[in-house]
Amino acid sequence: MAASEIKRFEILKMAEEKKVTQQAGARQIEVSERHFRRLLRRYRLDEPAGIISGYSNKPSNNQMPALRIIIP
Repeated sequence: MAASEIKRFEILKMAEEKKVTQQAGARQIEVSERHFRRLLRRYRLDEPAGIISGYSNKPSNNQMPALRIIIP
């Protein structure tokens, strides 16, 4: 989990516990209030797994194919 995802997780946890408002939480992680509500919904459904980027550990779409060496 990246540092930004850890920070996001902590802020969402605080919002869930009503220690911080959604508006203040959105400001702290620099997203819109609407996106913060989406993140909070995913957090409630899946806990930490819900906020981890789905693109982690996936190769780029523009990745060069692996070089194959054919030995005769």
